[in-house]
Amino acid sequence: MANIKNIVFDLGGVIMTIDRNRAVKHFEEIGVKDAAQLIDPYEQKGFFLDVESGKVDAEGFRRELSAHVGKEVSIEEASYG
Repeated sequence: MANIKNIVFDLGGVIMTIDRNRAVKHFEEIGVKDAAQLIDPYEQKGFFLDVESGKVDAEGFRRELSAHVGKEVSIEEASYG
């Protein structure tokens, strides 16, 4: 019998509904001018893809987001939901 080591869940649009327009608006409000391009309906881009794929954690995402907008962004601002 094989041992299962990992389970992958596709949350956005599969297990739960995420309001893309609301997310884009939120990130535009904190200074992500290209949020509509980065938050794709099917596949994220840039640092949004990095956090979605697990390449960076929440703090890494916050730092990348801060660098992208040119100002310090809090973890609360970096969190959508």
